[in-house]
Amino acid sequence: MPVQARQVSVITLCLSIFYMLATTLLATLLSLRALSGDRAARAWPLFKVLSCLSIFMAYLFVLAEAIMILGLQSDTSFLQVCAIGTYVGIGLYTVFKLVFYVLLMERVHLVYGYKTNVPIRRLEAPWYWFSLTVVAAWTAVSLSMLIARLVQAKGLEEICFTTIKSYASIVMLVVNTVTAAFALPVVRSRFSKSQRLALTSCIATALGTLASAGNLLWMMHVEGPERAWSRGISSSMDVIFNAVLAFAITTTPGRKAGRTNLKQVKVDIRKMKRLDTCPPSSPRSLHGVIITRQTSQLRDDEEPQEGGEPENGKVPVVGWLDRVFPDQHPAKVKDSLGLGTRPDSFSSENEYKAPSSRPKTPPDRMATRSGDRIPAVP
Repeated sequence: MPVQARQVSVITLCLSIFYMLATTLLATLLSLRALSGDRAARAWPLFKVLSCLSIFMAYLFVLAEAIMILGLQSDTSFLQVCAIGTYVGIGLYTVFKLVFYVLLMERVHLVYGYKTNVPIRRLEAPWYWFSLTVVAAWTAVSLSMLIARLVQAKGLEEICFTTIKSYASIVMLVVNTVTAAFALPVVRSRFSKSQRLALTSCIATALGTLASAGNLLWMMHVEGPERAWSRGISSSMDVIFNAVLAFAITTTPGRKAGRTNLKQVKVDIRKMKRLDTCPPSSPRSLHGVIITRQTSQLRDDEEPQEGGEPENGKVPVVGWLDRVFPDQHPAKVKDSLGLGTRPDSFSSENEYKAPSSRPKTPPDRMATRSGDRIPAVP
């Protein structure tokens, strides 16, 4: 008896394409984040670890949801797999949210972890304690999700309903709204890089909260057979959106900064090679030996400042945030002979300086050519 081919509905085909693109996107983001930065470094930075972990947990959650929605129809133990898949989905969703909240918490501490130019420990900062309270509240919410879960499996229709009760959804909405406080201390900053940090944190927190709230509202009010796949779609969109935000807020323009620094180094090298073109008033005679000294201004700015230059050629002092972002320090001046640094400010990038000395006399030049040493005239 010939086996009839199983018909695939349009909804199943669209779901398959969606989960294929979602897993591909998350795998690409994970590989880009894992391979970014200094590959020779043994230890990864904390933000890189948190971003990689959040994207990886999002990938596992989306993969589990795809198996729950698309793969259960060919399984014989449908009811058992539906019940186990509910625990797996709630566990992965909880771990992902915890990692994402810890990432936002560390970004808040990055800006407000200093007081009068003195670093503050995490457990001594008030905003860090508030963030820990929100994370602990989310842990309690995850427990309520496990207790208030609803699993309705119909073996004949091969439909698996997994959702949570209304009171657990309300608690989740409250906690997701409170997470907007992560961006509150950051938005008060008045510095350039801190403002960019505040902008990305506010956008990530607000959009992540809206995505989670929309997901929970949809899970509470959706009815009918479409609950089998609409719940998975909404939860997956929530996780994917937050994973993309975690990748975006931890991305820095390192390549552009590297090109800028390399260009500045090349310019400094070219200027150092033109020592022979120094004016005749710069050399100084010391027992017939001519010594020149070159003074150049060394800067490690990431990007050239847009707009006009500061008045009087001075670099403005930023303040206490210098400890957080060292590249905002005033430019330092260093001798080419390695004689130390001076915090002087110059209007030109390359300037020759030499103390006043008497010009060489004709006997000095003759002595220099013949190789005899004649003491210089005092």
